[in-house]
Amino acid sequence: MRLRRRRDGSAIAHDTVPVEVPQEEVPEPPVPTSACLAPSSMIYLAPDGNVRVCCRSLAPIGNVVDRPLEEIWNGAVRRHMVDALEAGMFPQGCEPCGVEVGVEGRERSYPVRFDRFGPALALDDDPRGTWPLRIEFNLSNACNLMCIQCDGTLSSSIRAHREHLPALPRVYGDAFFAELEHFIPHLAEAQFAGGEPFLGRENYRVWEMVERLNPDLPCTVVTNATQWNDRVERVGTTLRMGYTFSLDAVTKATYELIRVGSDHDAVMANVPRYMAMAEAKGAVVEVNFCFMRQNHHEFGDLLLWAEDLGVRVNVSVVRHPEHCSLASLGSVELQRVVDGLAAVEDRVLPHLELNRTTWVEECERLRRWAESPPDTLEQLWWSDVWSDPEARRSRGLVSILPSVSSLDLGVLDVKARDGSAAEEELSAWSADGRTHLLTADYVPDRDPDHVVVSVGNSLAELLGCEPADLVGRPVQDLQAEIERQFGPVAVVDVIRLDGSSRGYSLRLRDAEVRVAMLPEGNERGRLIGVTVLVAVRPAPGTGQDAR
Repeated sequence: MRLRRRRDGSAIAHDTVPVEVPQEEVPEPPVPTSACLAPSSMIYLAPDGNVRVCCRSLAPIGNVVDRPLEEIWNGAVRRHMVDALEAGMFPQGCEPCGVEVGVEGRERSYPVRFDRFGPALALDDDPRGTWPLRIEFNLSNACNLMCIQCDGTLSSSIRAHREHLPALPRVYGDAFFAELEHFIPHLAEAQFAGGEPFLGRENYRVWEMVERLNPDLPCTVVTNATQWNDRVERVGTTLRMGYTFSLDAVTKATYELIRVGSDHDAVMANVPRYMAMAEAKGAVVEVNFCFMRQNHHEFGDLLLWAEDLGVRVNVSVVRHPEHCSLASLGSVELQRVVDGLAAVEDRVLPHLELNRTTWVEECERLRRWAESPPDTLEQLWWSDVWSDPEARRSRGLVSILPSVSSLDLGVLDVKARDGSAAEEELSAWSADGRTHLLTADYVPDRDPDHVVVSVGNSLAELLGCEPADLVGRPVQDLQAEIERQFGPVAVVDVIRLDGSSRGYSLRLRDAEVRVAMLPEGNERGRLIGVTVLVAVRPAPGTGQDAR
């Protein structure tokens, strides 16, 4: 093994350098036959139970609260995404990557990272019928930090102290873990994030399963490196566990400004401990750097620090919230960032080997942004997604309600459901003791496939429209009408109603809204439609009448 050397020429201590494990020669992957292989090869499990095809996709393919994981994986929604991507189209939920590929080119885009699964998928006649090769476990939002670029979906501390919302329900129970036993032996790799993975008790159940069923499975833990105790040390010395450190700065002031509630000194003391465990297992250690307004001036110094440790840096380009996004800056401000990086390049670039390409590509990305017209910059940070409800609806992003087909309920086990318990629960929660009704028919092979056929008078009155204004429109259009009446959605949560039904809790500017979607089946168990129940009460502190 060749020891790396610091910029001053001194050797790096052996106990801080990962082992360089000899790799078998692997043939170059073929040119991908799909715009993105993520839906063919992996699934992402979110803290609310939503199953997506990757961490970027904004359209769930199902939820473990409603359906078994194996049915979701083998369901029609994922297969539709695979087919669309094989045809070169980015389906609902994949639009952000479609924009990125169109503006920046595929070679610099997120989908490229899944091309490595191509050879393995090619071994099967139909890759859509195989088990996933990778699972990204985000089973809990338990987290001790309140990072400025994060939200309560991925941080329990933010949810409690910044958003003042109740804790997310725990949705991964015994039935899920029993089913997961069938998936673990087929995995080629797994990632654990969150939240802080070492604070989520669900992760320890998965790690115990990996130890029994697939002990050589490479497991990557995306950690803020704040945790160190006997339990952490045990799993790290038992499993083939590597680590991706979430580090957004090297100086104490900038780091603790971004990662609110952290202790920079404690994190830096823990890093070599994790590295030593990874070295003993021949596992990989990397750094994730969230590139944003607050830390661009430390990008070079962080790469130099990582280079001294002999680890690579992955860059996550922050696009939301706006106050953190470099892409949301105007061209003049972006050019100042570019000039600042250029001013230190002679100090940084000559000392980079592992991270040389990272520096060059990210600087080039910012140069292209600075030279881009305003409309292109808006595409890059998706400004319309966060500011315009109609744009969110039309692009299928941050949607309150899924389409009926995306619920993937058009199968034999759909039964006609009695919604009286959900209706009673929503009525008791609402300000006026009422729920408001909408019904829609499911029309297969039609776009839209979920057409509103009736609207209750009370719902029309609540939304300030006539019933006929919604009839004939997709169910998802209810989102735009709710936001038009009560302001933009700030927070969306999945909730359970009547013990089993799934609903949505929405916090808007002027009101809190709860929505239940109850699928209806015929006597043969086929999906024929959906009933939507809506309940409203004023947002805390507004003092407004929720009609």
